[in-house]
Formats: sequence, structure tokens, C-alpha cells
Amino acid sequence: MLHGRMLRYLDEVARCGSIRRAASRLHVASSAINRQILSLEQELGTPLFERMPRRLRLTAAGELLIDHIRQTLKEYDRVGSLLEGLKGIQRGKVTPATTLGLAMGPVRGVVSEFLNRHPGVQIEVRALVADAIPNAVLAGEADLAVSYNLPVDRNLRTQLSLDVPIVAVMASDHPLVARRTAHIAEIAAYPMVLPLAGMTVRDLVTAVFARLSLSLQPVVETNSIEMIKQLVAEPPRVTFLNPLDAVVEHGRRELAFVELADRYLKQQQLQIITRATSPSDFIASLFLEQLKASLVQQVAQLHAIERADGQAPP
Repeated sequence: MLHGRMLRYLDEVARCGSIRRAASRLHVASSAINRQILSLEQELGTPLFERMPRRLRLTAAGELLIDHIRQTLKEYDRVGSLLEGLKGIQRGKVTPATTLGLAMGPVRGVVSEFLNRHPGVQIEVRALVADAIPNAVLAGEADLAVSYNLPVDRNLRTQLSLDVPIVAVMASDHPLVARRTAHIAEIAAYPMVLPLAGMTVRDLVTAVFARLSLSLQPVVETNSIEMIKQLVAEPPRVTFLNPLDAVVEHGRRELAFVELADRYLKQQQLQIITRATSPSDFIASLFLEQLKASLVQQVAQLHAIERADGQAPP
């Protein structure tokens, strides 16, 4: 009934919501894809797509079938990768999902190192909003994901969990840097640049400001971690960030970390997740192990930086 080509056709049409766009991406004729879909719908005795004015939408039957198709394609790719691994070729593809901040920071370094070790591998990094990350893994669109404070789901397996503190981040010559530590109320006296509401760090900051009855009035709000770092590089602006998001700039002495004297702001849990039921393929397993080792090392280095800063003379 279904063969490899048809699986790819259906998957691409479901992703694009259009036969024409899917045909363009697959470099085949639209009529060929349409003919295959109509034939399959006739064979199954039920429509797989709802034909709307501007797009195609999966029916309930289509949703069931597409989940099976994506798992079948994933399993096929996994077996192919395992066979390549047995031959020592190590070709294949791995798709990690993560946040934009992690993609620009720790994950970027892991990707670069992995490609140097395994030049035959293709990596597709999906930088997503936090809420979309678990669904990407559940849907089989990503092999694994790394993010903060991920929800508990019996269909997901946590491969790594590390506690990472939130710190105040500011220019290296900011007046607070000489203090090494500062209270949240003291930091709030300076103009704040903060992540948008809904981002993990911002939600934690909002909660602690409410607990302390402090007014939260940032001068800039953005979902761009890069913009936040650039803006607070000019004193007296400050922000609250996960230090992993600014460790490169800290190393270049462009930004400084100031620990919080009061411990109301919760730590973030940095986590790596995979599907609970689907075994990783050979290449994805290699990438997972390298990512785990790298994150453990980087978080340990952050704690070492905190200890060194705390012991350094003012």
C-alpha cells in the first residue's frame, strides 16, 4: 500500500499544507503527488486531507496516518545510519531542537566540534520558542532537544538535568561589578533590559519581583538575547540571564556576572530530552553523548567562575 516515495510525498504535503509547494520542494510534478494521494484515499476509503481554499489540512484519519509515516521514516533513517556506522562511514543526519539563546551559545560549539569529528554528518538545528520544543521531539521532527525547565511527559525521557543559577549581567565597568554580589532591589534601581514575558528567565524574574513587591518596569523588552547582551554592555543598564547565554562575552571581559545576594530567584534546570519510546540512531546517539559531556563541563566552569569571583579582592 505505502512505499518509500509515497511516505515522503505525504509527509511533505502535511508539512507544507500544499501539494504545489511540496512538489516544488521534492522536485516532482504536482499532478503526480495529487494522483498518489487520491489513489490512497480511495484505497483507505477515507479522505486524508481537508481541501480548504488556500491550503490542505489533515483530517483525523490523516493525523493518525502521518504520525505512523513519520515514525516509519525516522526508523528507516535510524537503521540506515546504524548500517553506515557499522561500516565506519558515519554519515547521517541529526536534528536537535533548542532555544535561540542556546543555539547561539553552548549548542553552536558542540555542533562545530561534532562536524570536525564527523565531517560526513548533516546537522539541522531547530531554534524554537520554548513551548514548541517538546512537541518537536514528540512529533519526531527532532531527535533530541536541549532547553530549560521542560515539562514532565511520560512520552519523553530526560537524558540530562543540570541546575544553572540566574545572575545579574552588566558591563564590566558597571558600578555593581566591584561588589561581586548584590541584592535584587539594588539591581532594580538601574535601567533594566529584560526578555519578553513568556520566556523562561523573564517569568522567573516577574515572579520574584512580585514576591518582593518591587516595581518591574524594564526600559527594553525583547526576545533577542543578542540584543539584550549588546544593550547591557553599555552601563548603567542591567539584565538577568542564565550565565550560559553570556559566557562568551564574559570570557572576553565585555560583560560581567554579579551573583544575587538574596536567593529568591530560582535556578533554571538545563535539560536534554529524547522520545521515551524511540531509540536514537547511531549519529544521534553520538551527538547526544557529546552534547551531554559539553554541557556538564560548561556548567562546572560556570560554578568555578562564581567561586573565583566570590574570592577575588574588590
